[in-house]
This record gives sequence, structure tokens and C-alpha cells, in this order.
Amino acid sequence: MSLFKLPRWVIKSIDKIMRDFLWSGPDLHHPKIRLVSWARLCRSREQGGWNILNLEVFNNALLGKWWWKIILGGRWCGGEIFRENYFGSRPTWNLYHKQYGRRSVFWNGILKVLPAFRKNISSSVKGGSSTLFWLDNWVEGRAPADIWPHLFESSRDKEGTVRDLLNMELAFPFGDFPREGSLITTFRLQNSTIKDGRHWKLSSNGMFSVKSFYQFLNDGGLHCRRTPSILKGGCTRKVNLFNWLTWDNKILTLQNLADRRCNVLHDITCVMCHAEVESADHLLTQCSMASQIWGFFCQLFGDHRRPNSLLDMWGNWRSQFNKSLISCWDLLLRAVTWNIWLERNAPIFDCACSSATSIIIKIIHLVLMWINAAPDSKKAKLEEPSGKLRRSLDFLFSHDLEQGAQSDLVPSQSEG
Repeated sequence: MSLFKLPRWVIKSIDKIMRDFLWSGPDLHHPKIRLVSWARLCRSREQGGWNILNLEVFNNALLGKWWWKIILGGRWCGGEIFRENYFGSRPTWNLYHKQYGRRSVFWNGILKVLPAFRKNISSSVKGGSSTLFWLDNWVEGRAPADIWPHLFESSRDKEGTVRDLLNMELAFPFGDFPREGSLITTFRLQNSTIKDGRHWKLSSNGMFSVKSFYQFLNDGGLHCRRTPSILKGGCTRKVNLFNWLTWDNKILTLQNLADRRCNVLHDITCVMCHAEVESADHLLTQCSMASQIWGFFCQLFGDHRRPNSLLDMWGNWRSQFNKSLISCWDLLLRAVTWNIWLERNAPIFDCACSSATSIIIKIIHLVLMWINAAPDSKKAKLEEPSGKLRRSLDFLFSHDLEQGAQSDLVPSQSEG
């Protein structure tokens, strides 16, 4: 991948294997429903994806490393071969030379990433003989051709160096760029043999890295504040991914199955309350069973407003909590949605159902298990809310015992 541009059919074949394994597991011969597009999952978490490696973009980022070696020059393995085969007598620092004649498969591959690579190279002018005046990014990280496009169009020497054009005694409007303006006034006194510097704009140290180039190429321009907080939780990764799917309305509720035309039940009524259409918002926040569960935990921690929807749950409703409780609530949010989903599947696949109290007990057990597995520093912050959860667990157990004893005292019809 670092030598050649992979053919499109190879990337598609590998992506298909990874995509089928993600949704179907090892049983690749029986693919399941793909809930989210592969392109979206390959975005970073800051852009609303799962940060799965995009092979095509990663291939391009690896090929960009060759251009970094080329513009730096110096002695490196294969440097002379590059210069002889692809540059000849032309300088290697000029990335805007037109390519003529026959080109190898390798060279065609790295040429495809050259436009994106050029955008992220900045030049520090010292001698001025190895920086293109119009095309290189040397004026506050920008190219003068982008700053003064009308002057660039009228210029006769569009690939002239900084020293060449300044020696022509031309006037340029550097009023908005005082640093470059002061540089130009003293520039003619400097030695033209001093080599100009090249810096990678995407890293703090100015050195090229495949990671920074990959992030630049993979950036779709969209940013999501919720995805990082949802996927970064103190519980198992499976639960985090499930909560992301619920937030994005991708779980296979009966309504979503009907929309996909694959609902074998031929009914979209909620299996928990048998009253409303089973959507993700209804099942996890608005159903009568979900309302009892959310009401219990809201009353336990002194909050009387329940979430209205999943977007509200991960947005305004979550942001209202104190910082001392936000870590505990993050665990509770995940545990509640996860257990409601499991109990929703029980009557469909196992013909079993549970009461709201038993679901609450399972939720508390799960949260306490996650707290016990947390690092000591985080466990200390969760000591107070975990104490409340343990006391509520004792109350629920005693309440169940009392109800069980009362039911034993009630005579059956056969005894009457």
C-alpha cells in the first residue's frame, strides 16, 4: 500500500470482507442487515463515525510520504533513481512541473495524491530561489495566487521563484501581510544560495506524518459533538456501539424493520406496552415500561424530568446534571437503553417477559459491575452515586420479598 495505488476492485473486495464480518460475525455466508453505510463508519468519531480504517484514503496517505522525501532532497535510498527517471534536470522542490512522456504505475499512483499534498506544504523563504512566488504557500501559509488571483492571471511568469519576480522590481500589495512585506524589503541583501525551508502544516513540529495526512484526506467537513461522548464510555464496547446506533435511530425496531420491508411480525406495535408504534424514541424513552424505569432513577438522583427522546437524552437532558453525577449518569444511560432492548427481545425470541422492578435490578447490577471495573481514580468519584445505587438495590430486594410474602398469604381458588 505504500508503493502502489491499490486498484479499486481490490479495495472493494477487502471492504466487503470487513463489512460482512462487522455485521454478521464469522458467519460470512449468511450476511445480516447492514445498519449504517460503510463510508460513514470510516469517518472519525469527531465526524460522527466509528473510526474504522478507510483503505483507499490510507493508501493515499501512505503514498504522500514519497512526496515528502522528494521535496526534502538529500541522500536517501532511491533518491538518485527518482531524480533521473522522473525529474531529469528539473528541481525536485518544484511540485508544479507538468509531466510528459511515459509514466510508471508507481508514478501514476503518487501523482494522484499530489494536489492534496501541495495544499499542506508551507514554505519559509530564506534565499527565495527554491520557492515559487505564485504557487507555493509562503505568505502566512497561503499561496499568493489564491490571495491575489487577478494579479496571478495577468502574470507572465506563473512558475517564477520569489527571487526571480522580486528582481523584476514589481510592486505587490503586501500591506495586509507586514511580516512578508518587511521580508521583501531586506530580501535583496540576502544570499540567494540559502535553501528555503519546507514545513508540513498539519503537524506541530512541521514534519510529515501519515496520520495527519490521513485525517486531512478523510475529513468530510462534518463534525459531531455527540459521537465521541457516546462511544467513549466506561462500559463494554458493544454497549457503546449499541447506544450510538440508538441515538442515530439505526436499531432494528419494528418501525425500522417495516421501513426496510423485512418485518416478519407484520405488526409495528410496541411489544412492551402494546399501545404505540415501536420506534426507537418510543421504546427507550416514551413507553410506559421505559417511563417507570426512567422515573425510578430520576427520583433516586433528585431529577424530576425524564428524557423526551434519544436526541434529548444525549443533548440537553444529559447536560443538565452536575459534574459530580455526569459519570454515573453516563453509565446509567447506557445500562438503561441496553437492558430495555434486551427485555424487548425476550418476548419476541424467548416468549418471556419481566417486570419493571426486575429490569431496574438488572440495570443497577450492570452499573455497579462497570463501576467496580473502573480505575481507582474514577471509582473514587463514583463512590457517592454507587452508594445510592446499592441502597436502592437493598430496598428493591426487600420490597420484592414483602410482595412475595403477601402473595403467599392470599388463598388460591382451590383452597377457597
